[in-house]
Amino acid sequence: MYGGAGAETAATDAAVAATAGQVVTYQGRPAVTYFFAGSGGWTESVQNVCRGTLCAIDVTHHGVSPRIVSAVVVGSRGRTTVGGAQLQGALGPAGTDATFAIVP
Repeated sequence: MYGGAGAETAATDAAVAATAGQVVTYQGRPAVTYFFAGSGGWTESVQNVCRGTLCAIDVTHHGVSPRIVSAVVVGSRGRTTVGGAQLQGALGPAGTDATFAIVP
């Protein structure tokens, strides 16, 4: 869990640099990996927490820069509009400076 700039060390900086640009895959396709900071010591099955399937992310508005201001997240159970900060929270630091493509 990220503890802020005060918790960064040479070792954590090296770990970030060593894994920059890497994508976790399963059977040759990008894998969905879930992370959360607090679980009370227990991890719930993803089927009980995040039902449905991500179908698409449609960027609806960019800022003056290429960063995402808003997007529509489309899933098998519906669609919802999210702000760039929400998307960044879900996708990580590069979340507002991202592009998306359909993976066959």
